[in-house]
This record gives sequence, structure tokens and C-alpha cells, in this order.
Amino acid sequence: MTVLLSSLTFVLERRINYPLAEVEAALRGRVVDDLSIDVEGGALLVSQAFRPEPDPWYPTSRALGRLATRRGHLVARIELMLAPWSDDATRLEIRPVARRPQHWNGRRLRRYFDLAHEGADAFLVLANEGCGALAQLPALSAR
Repeated sequence: MTVLLSSLTFVLERRINYPLAEVEAALRGRVVDDLSIDVEGGALLVSQAFRPEPDPWYPTSRALGRLATRRGHLVARIELMLAPWSDDATRLEIRPVARRPQHWNGRRLRRYFDLAHEGADAFLVLANEGCGALAQLPALSAR
């Protein structure tokens, strides 16, 4: 039996329950070039900080990264995107940067999805911790 996969099949999404501006502010100091987020099966490596992208529909920020095994073997190059989910929430998307991921063998597919899910969850925790820390800061009074 042959299963046909489209490129949309490989996109993972997570909802961060803070507005995009807050998430970007929280990550600005935490997500810098060459950030490594360790997960159970390996690591999500963010090779550049998030940069704003012009988009005609809504503001987005993108970064490039990699998913790697515990031994440092590349599983997939990825793109991370932050975009508004709603007025009070942000969408995190992770997708492979590959010409034909639907041609990957079963082992690579399993590794990609395992690491991408673990990495997305770990990134969600990082973003929520950053936004929570920002919420604890006293508000600056306008003069």
C-alpha cells in the first residue's frame, strides 16, 4: 500500500496563549543565533534569531533551524514561524526545508515527527516561561 503525503502533512503547529508582540518580546533575549533546545530524542537547533517577514495578510517572524539526533546527525533542516493565531494568541509552525520530504524513508519520517513534536513542545515551554517572566515585571509608568 502506498500512502501519498503532501507538503502540508509535515507542518506542525502549536498555540502560544500570548499575543504575538508579547511572544516576540519574550523571545528577543532568549532566542539568539545558535540556540539549542535539548529534547528526549535529540535537539532542536535554532541557527538564527527570529526576523520579521513582510506578509500582506499578517505579521510573521521566521527563523531557520535543524532537528538533530542525540549524536548530532541531521534529521531535517526546518523553518520556524511565529504568526498571530488570534488577537490574544500566537501560532508556532515548524516545517521542513526540503525539496521532497514525502520521499523520506520511514525511519527518517519517524525521527522527523518525533523530534519536531518534542521540539515544538519544548519551544512552547520556552515561550510561555518568557512571557510569564515578562508579566511579572512591574509596568513602567508613562511620564
